[in-house]
Amino acid sequence: MSSLHRLLGALRSSFGIVWRADRTNLVLIVATQLVVAISVAVQLLALRSLLARLEAQAETLSDLAAPAIALIATLLLGAIANVLMRELRLVANESVEREATLEALRATNVATLSEFEDAEFHDLLRRATRDIGTRVWGAVWASIGFVTGFLTMAAISITLFALAPTIFAIACVSALPGLAIARKNSRTLYSFNYNYTSEDRRRQALERTILDQRTAAELRSIGGGPTLLRRIEELFDDRLRRMRRIAKTRAIWSLVAAVLGAILAGIAIAALLSQIVDGSLSLANGLVALIALQQLTTRARSLAMIASDLDEAGLYLRDFTDFVAFNPERRQERPDMLGLAAIHASGLSFTYPGATRPAVADLHLTIEPGEVIALVGENGSGKSTVAKLLAGLYEPAAGALTWDGNSVDLASLQRSTAFMFQDFARFPLSIHDNISLGSSQPSDESVNRAASLAGVDAIAEHLPHGVSTILSREFEDGVNLSGGQWQRVALARAVHQDAPLVILDEPSSALDPRAEADLFDTIRALYKNRSVVYISHRFNAVRSADRIYVMHEGHVTESGSHDELMELGLRYHEMFSLQAERYA
Repeated sequence: MSSLHRLLGALRSSFGIVWRADRTNLVLIVATQLVVAISVAVQLLALRSLLARLEAQAETLSDLAAPAIALIATLLLGAIANVLMRELRLVANESVEREATLEALRATNVATLSEFEDAEFHDLLRRATRDIGTRVWGAVWASIGFVTGFLTMAAISITLFALAPTIFAIACVSALPGLAIARKNSRTLYSFNYNYTSEDRRRQALERTILDQRTAAELRSIGGGPTLLRRIEELFDDRLRRMRRIAKTRAIWSLVAAVLGAILAGIAIAALLSQIVDGSLSLANGLVALIALQQLTTRARSLAMIASDLDEAGLYLRDFTDFVAFNPERRQERPDMLGLAAIHASGLSFTYPGATRPAVADLHLTIEPGEVIALVGENGSGKSTVAKLLAGLYEPAAGALTWDGNSVDLASLQRSTAFMFQDFARFPLSIHDNISLGSSQPSDESVNRAASLAGVDAIAEHLPHGVSTILSREFEDGVNLSGGQWQRVALARAVHQDAPLVILDEPSSALDPRAEADLFDTIRALYKNRSVVYISHRFNAVRSADRIYVMHEGHVTESGSHDELMELGLRYHEMFSLQAERYA
């Protein structure tokens, strides 16, 4: 019962998607299916009437006109309905693909960063979005086909039962093996795809690496393409070997069902011919019964396949409905931006899934309004994790984060933080859209101002379409920027957000030392009346920060101004001196 309940829930969700996507088409498709079903029943009745009049030795063509016209009219009507249904379905497929894809993307969009870094989440995402438009419409189409097919079979069954009830009973039994085996085969295939999700994702990640423009140069430089191709080929071959075993098993069971069905259908035909021969069934009624038996057997097989498709679609749709229902409480309007405030982190701790020790432990940190603080330390010391906790991208396992003493939720933290990531995104959009992405109604004036402050305007002057130039050579008239130029675009995006807290994670890693020094000198002008967290490995660039926090293995080990930390003579003094020696 629970399996049926899940299936019905998935079907309700699918019909809801199709209804929202194109309700007019859905109504028309159902109507045309019903017309086809009714026309089949009318055709049988018209044929029976025609044969009965022929058997009664009709004297003129006019005696045959009524059933003949009815037969031709229903054949024509069925043909017209099938043509309309094919074209309506073509349009509906596009509409459903759009709606289902958008629903899956909306659910993905509210997933937390921690969830995005979890393998199980990606397995569910893969199963939920794999050919989802086709599967949603397939479930709806199978449901419509099942209902109309059942109605058609009912009409044929009534005719056959009225003429030869024993034959009808045998025909019904002959359909059972096909139904049972079809359901078994669909669940076998679903189980295979379910268990193979991780391997499929691994193969597709390698495929994306080969197709990605950003990795193309390095792959060619090191000659890594053939190695990735071999690994992709190995994953494909392994999947193919398993699929062949499954196909063999499915084929054996399907052949068993086909043989059993054929034997039972043969028994029904033999019994029917016997009744015609012994005179217990007239020739006209016998021929109609024979045609009805043939159609009933054919449609029973078709209905078994539809039922199998429906069962299989329900399994995949269960994954989809589970995913789109994922954390619905997060799907809310974007909160208002918080005001400039004193930010206090007290005892923050965070451990990545599967990690053996915390990335950040018992962290205490204060950012006064309008203050520029710096986070420094070796790789893996926890600097970027702290930044993501401050920005609301991770939820701390312990501790509290407050603004002016008030607790704030993750959505408000994200809304109120402009974050320039060390591995910032390079969106295949125009410069204008790269800068304004995330703003609901960006003005050209605000975008141009951010571009000017970050030095992007000088870059845009030399591009074919200025700030409207697409930043990807994958598209016509698109261009590729250098690492330093991209860094300025990302910096302009952080400027444009106009958030009270700005986090800059290695904002000058692609800049030379002079450009980096100039950048830090202009940070106060760039982010006037905002609080700034600056992360860098280059100690000379952060020496003018109001306060510097030194991190080591997830802990803050020192804090103070540059001069204060140098006087302490501890880790900061050591690291600063080591860097200074290289530039001496």
